[in-house]
Amino acid sequence: MVRSLLLILAFAPRVQQAKSEPARPHFAGVDLFGTTRFTVEQVRARLGADFDAFEAARLAEGLDRAGPLKQKLEAQVKQLGGFAFAEFSVVQYFREGRPSYLTVDVVERDDAARRIAVGPAPTESLVDPGGLIAVYRQYEESGWELMREGAARHADELFAVLHRDRDEGHRATAAFLLAFTKDGERLVKELASACKDPSSLVRNNALRVFAETARHHPEVELPLDVVLDCLEFPATTDRNKASAILEPRSRKPELRETILRRAGPTLLAMLRLEQPNNHDFAWSILKNLSGESYGERDYDAWRRWLSERSS
Repeated sequence: MVRSLLLILAFAPRVQQAKSEPARPHFAGVDLFGTTRFTVEQVRARLGADFDAFEAARLAEGLDRAGPLKQKLEAQVKQLGGFAFAEFSVVQYFREGRPSYLTVDVVERDDAARRIAVGPAPTESLVDPGGLIAVYRQYEESGWELMREGAARHADELFAVLHRDRDEGHRATAAFLLAFTKDGERLVKELASACKDPSSLVRNNALRVFAETARHHPEVELPLDVVLDCLEFPATTDRNKASAILEPRSRKPELRETILRRAGPTLLAMLRLEQPNNHDFAWSILKNLSGESYGERDYDAWRRWLSERSS
């Protein structure tokens, strides 16, 4: 990096015209989560030009163009650390500038049994009940109308799809459709197991329904142990949904000690991330649990507070 910078400075008079060209797209933040053996800067340095190419392709042309590079980089990171899991997750925020953040999620082999505690992949191919899954997929592209009564009529079939259909897209869509059922107690029970589906897409949708339930129906008891398990899962989308569920629940005094005991170190690790949908929730949860107002980047203060609580 230093050598490259010196070369740029040395030849600056010859490239003045390039200064007027638009800057290359770049991620607003890049994080590494799941290991303390590497820093994100070390990983980026090892990936080199491949990372730069992925960044440019992903931001300028989308996932289709960047897909092969993404797979290559994930394999390189997995090999670099001997990790059990490695995944690149990009999240774009629809605010001014539309910034995108990248999280490199990894799982150490010694942590795999704890952090990838998912069930086996279903193997059956089931009938799309009432054509609801196909209709919902059309909705994702063009808008929707119709699902409330349809989902209620076909609840049993949709629960079967949620747990037994081999197509992860079907299972994920069933999780959303079942949010319209009237039996909240059954929905919570069924979605609890879907939160540990082997597909991150299915987990994401099941946790999203839980997050909306926690936000709009605080009287509904959600399975705290399941949510805390999901906070440790490999993907950024696991953590952001689990922390969205925990945020309102962390205001309940009776849950405080359990959340701190199970999730304290993970919340500190999430606080250090640039990814807003991990960092922001972690900060809010820590403030709720502690009653303190330390800054969002005052890592030492939060570490001391948690250490004092644990001693």
